[in-house]
Amino acid sequence: MKKVHAFFILGLMLAGCRVKDKVLPLDVWSQDCVELAPHENGYRLSGMCCSHLTLPQLNVNKKGIFITDGVYSSFTGAGFADTTLRVTGHMSEADSVLTIAYALDTLSIQKFRLKPGPRKKVCECFCD
Repeated sequence: MKKVHAFFILGLMLAGCRVKDKVLPLDVWSQDCVELAPHENGYRLSGMCCSHLTLPQLNVNKKGIFITDGVYSSFTGAGFADTTLRVTGHMSEADSVLTIAYALDTLSIQKFRLKPGPRKKVCECFCD
């Protein structure tokens, strides 16, 4: 009986040692005019001219990679049009650079190398 009890406790301890995906910290990340900031239950990548990208909560695997679907909203002149896109990302080992990439079409790939902290510039786009 003592052996069964000992194995049960050992099993519980080992189950708690599993490596889990880490959730992206609720910090603000930026590159020039572009900023990734918490928004509702996820994030919003904003600062691109006449568009923004909404992302769910991001779970980064142990290799620092995430793949998720995001909603790209672009200004049409009469409002915003939404498109669902596949978004990939990579967090550097030291958590100092967050790379986010997505393709608007086969010729237009957007890639941002974000660093911790708010954006340092505001870009004028004149969308309206």
